[in-house]
Amino acid sequence: MYDVIRSLAYKTRTNLIFKAALLGVTGLMFVMITSIDDGAKLCGSQLAVCFADSGFFLLIQCLTIGGIIIGSDFNDKTLNYEVMSGHNKKEIYFSRMIVALLTAIIATLIAINVPVIVVSAIGGWGNAISLSSYILRVAMIILPIFKFIALMQLLCFVMRNYFAAIAVGFIVVFFEMMITGFLDLPDWINNILISTSFNKLLGYVSNVNEQTGAISYISKISNSDLTIVISVNLIMGLLFMIGGYIYCKKNDLDT
Repeated sequence: MYDVIRSLAYKTRTNLIFKAALLGVTGLMFVMITSIDDGAKLCGSQLAVCFADSGFFLLIQCLTIGGIIIGSDFNDKTLNYEVMSGHNKKEIYFSRMIVALLTAIIATLIAINVPVIVVSAIGGWGNAISLSSYILRVAMIILPIFKFIALMQLLCFVMRNYFAAIAVGFIVVFFEMMITGFLDLPDWINNILISTSFNKLLGYVSNVNEQTGAISYISKISNSDLTIVISVNLIMGLLFMIGGYIYCKKNDLDT
């Protein structure tokens, strides 16, 4: 399995689409500076508050990474070579899951944290939200990434075409964003949506002082939201991952 992981990691590092996605999304996170409220100090915590609207871009980045790492080998016959080299389906399946998940996590953390670190170096952290709350929320974002990469793993192995898998993944993300924006959905539906977890972790409840117009934010994520994010993403991610592996095990990998 180590040889497959090393090969996938090298292929990812040299992939131009991956580099473009990472640089593009990180650049968009810098653009969030323009969303800072007029009169508010330019600081790291103020920028972090603006990331509530960035979930779509982060999901598209994960979507691209997952499709490239997991599914591109169906198009260039690499899977056939791995099978002929003696690698079993377990190694082939989970090596892709490991590399895609780690790459998506690292890329997301870079896209979120680099702009905040740069702005904090210029204007300090500030007091819009607490640093400890920000660190907890960013650390927890690993869970919805796991669920999304597991879904991409399932799609890629079922469809055997990473362009088609990316297209379906994009439709899922876009459709989620649309229905959550226009419809008042029941809580149980909201809780299973991929985008909802990103919104809960990156979004902060705001309060406006009626007299001064000043905006304050609640840093702490509620215990109920934390429980939902952990349980729903772990359970659904495991179901997607196991479902994809069962399909992989029962079907030939000839492409």
